[in-house]
This record gives sequence, C-alpha cells and structure tokens, in this order.
Amino acid sequence: MVNRLAAGWGGFSRGIRLKLAIPIIRHTLIAVFYLILITLAEIVTTYADPQAGVVFHSVIMAALLFHGSMIYKGPLRRFLILLSLAPLIRILSLSIPLNRLGLPFIYWYLVIGALLAVAAVIAGRITDMGWTRIGWSIKKWPYQLLIGGIGIGLGLVEYWILRPGPLAATMDIWDILMSMFILMVFTGVLEEFIFRGLMQSASMQLLGRFGLVYIGLLFAVLHMGYHSVEDLLFVLFAGLLFGWIVWKTHSLLGASLAHGIANISLYVFFPFFLGGGISPVPSEKAVMPILEATPIISQQEIDATLAAQIILPPSSLLLDDGDSGFLFAGTSIWQGSVDGMNGSYLWTFAAQSVPDVVVTWLPAFQGCGRYQVEAYIPAGVGLTDAARYRIRHLRGSESVTISQSAYNGAWAPLGIFEFGVQGSANIQLSNLTGEDPKLMRWVGFDAVRWVLLE
Repeated sequence: MVNRLAAGWGGFSRGIRLKLAIPIIRHTLIAVFYLILITLAEIVTTYADPQAGVVFHSVIMAALLFHGSMIYKGPLRRFLILLSLAPLIRILSLSIPLNRLGLPFIYWYLVIGALLAVAAVIAGRITDMGWTRIGWSIKKWPYQLLIGGIGIGLGLVEYWILRPGPLAATMDIWDILMSMFILMVFTGVLEEFIFRGLMQSASMQLLGRFGLVYIGLLFAVLHMGYHSVEDLLFVLFAGLLFGWIVWKTHSLLGASLAHGIANISLYVFFPFFLGGGISPVPSEKAVMPILEATPIISQQEIDATLAAQIILPPSSLLLDDGDSGFLFAGTSIWQGSVDGMNGSYLWTFAAQSVPDVVVTWLPAFQGCGRYQVEAYIPAGVGLTDAARYRIRHLRGSESVTISQSAYNGAWAPLGIFEFGVQGSANIQLSNLTGEDPKLMRWVGFDAVRWVLLE
C-alpha cells in the first residue's frame, strides 16, 4: 500500500515537473501569482488599511524587480520589470503628500504622472522596448481619430456609474483647458503607454493572446478604489477594448485619444452639463479659528470647551458651523454658502489614506436623556459615499458610516444614543473616507442636532 502511494506520488510529481518545464505553463503560473498578489494588495489598500497596502505594494514591486534581475535576458525578465510599474502607480498615488502642498487637485495628476512617466521610460529603456515596438505610430491617423471618438461614449457610461464631482471646480476657461490637457496627457497617453504599450507588449510576447486579457484584468484591479463592482466590470471591458484596438492597429494613438477623451468627458464635461451643478468652489478659506498644529483635537481641548459653554436645559440641541462648540482642525478646508444650514457650511476633499481635516461638534447637556442624532448634509454634486462619524455618548462611542450623497440637502440619521452631563459627549467627522481621489468626492461639515426622545 505504502509502495503504491509512493509510486503514485512520484508519478504525480514527475507530471508536475514535466508540465512546469513547458515555458508557457510556467510563465502563466508566475504571471497569475503576481496578479493575485497585486489584487490582494489592492483589497488591503481599499478595504482595510491604505498604509498597509502601500507596504504590501512595495514588497511586490521589490519582488518583481529582484525576480527580473535574476534572469539574464528574455521575455520573462522584460515582463517582470515592466509589471513592477503596476504597484509603483499605487505607491506614488498614496505616498506623496500633495494635499500638504495646497495644490489644486488637477495638478496631482501632473506631479504623480511626471514621476511615473520617468519610471516608465527608464523601464522601457532597460527592457529594450523601442517606440515602434510598443506602438508609437501615426499611420492611418484619420482612422485613429475616429477610434478616439468612442471615448465620449465610454465617458458617459462611466459617469452614470460613478457620478463624480467636476475636476475643474470653478469651470473658467483656464480650468477647463488645463484639466483637458492634464487628463489627456497623464491619464490618456501615459496610461496607454504603460498598460498597452509596455505591459501588454511584454505580456503578449510571454503569454500569447492571454497576455491581452491579463493586462485588462490588471487594469481593472487597479481601479478597485472606486468601491464599485459596476465600474470594475466597466473598466475591465474598457481595458480589453483598448488592448484589442492596440493589438489590431499596432498603434497607441487611437486608444490614447479614446482614453483621454473618456476621462475628460467623465471629470470635466458630464459633471457640469448633466450633474445639475458643480462642486463647491474653494474660493474662501474657513474664517473660524483653526488648530494648525495637528489635525486631531485632544480630549483636554474638548473638556475645556465644554467647561466654557453655557449649560442648556434638557431639550433638543442644534450645533451649526460658527456656533460655540463647533471646532475644526486642518488647513485644506473651505466655506460654502447657500446650500448649507443657515446659508453656510464647511467642506474639503475626501482623503484616501490619511485625514487632514477633523471637525468636532461639542454639545452641552444639563441632564440625561435619549437623543436621536442627525447630521445635516449640504446640497451639492460629488458628496462622499463614506462619511465616517464617530459618536461619543454616555455608554461609550460608536462609528457610523453614511453616504452623504444619499442625503443631499437633508438630515441624515446617525442613530439613537444616551447623553448626559457626565462624560464628554461629542461627534467627530474627518475627511478620511478611503475613496479614490480621482472621484473628486468631498465631505460636507454642517449642522448636527440632538432630538430629545425621553
């Protein structure tokens, strides 16, 4: 019995070794292994901890470069080195603190894109990927221009899926032209150069036609940060379409134009013409005292503020921006008007990994009671779908996540809690939502009310 099992295992292991000796099978397994790792890193980044995700992506990038450097030459070496650009995209997008520089968001694409372009060109030179080889050709350019036109339709479909805020918030001619240029160059041309030019060329050389599907899957995985299954499927379709176009035409021109036009339509034109308005315009900084030193309000500051407040009789309470008991910390916060409670509110762009704005509401209670807590959401296009309210009450604290866009211009219920004089009751909301910055989501900070139930 033992001999038969040993013989069976020996035959099985020999069969595995023989299959792994076939280059296409071995290379496919290696490629799928790294795709699984990148997918897991994106899941960690999107749904768990962005900082841990950056570490995960860094390890993957180091492994790809080390693996590639161990191979003297050949398609596998080329594939591994160029695949390292995928985790690099996420590392750059999450690690550079551009929000600290006060740059308009559209210039984030330019800064990150410029760094990524340098890395891509160097990787292409190292792997001998010449311009003609990857598809930089203007042959049949009228046909390529027609292909570019499909970007309008793609942008419209993705707009209906994501409903992003407009990238050019003020919508003057300079904002429109600059947004169009940056989106065309750094999302259209650059992304097609990296994914379809470098990666797909190397992938198809290594894996055959499956290489086209592989890069389409990778392209979709890196859009997981949009928190939308529908968009993930749409991006997979778009990636496969762009890959097929480049493969059939042997040119990046048409796909680059279509990609750039799709993003221009998605982030500039459709939010303005179909969104029924625009995002708040960051023309005025909030004028109330700001805690510059740190974006976190300490418990000592909360206690001191409570002690200085006038004690109100037990009843329903309302705290609006500008009231005593409304505190905020951070620098990138602006004041909106008209669409907020009593004609004003504060807002800032959503952050994916590290918050840079925190607002605290500090109510004052004279007696104990159970209250229905509600937050007023200002009206506007592009509100976050993942506002994380932290409620501290008499029994402890709880975190409540709501979609502000679902309560546009209305009161959003946060729950029923018990409050009293003892303890420092407060509600905190930061701009940390975990949403991809490309969505241009913003977080509104307005009135909170406590409706006395008993």
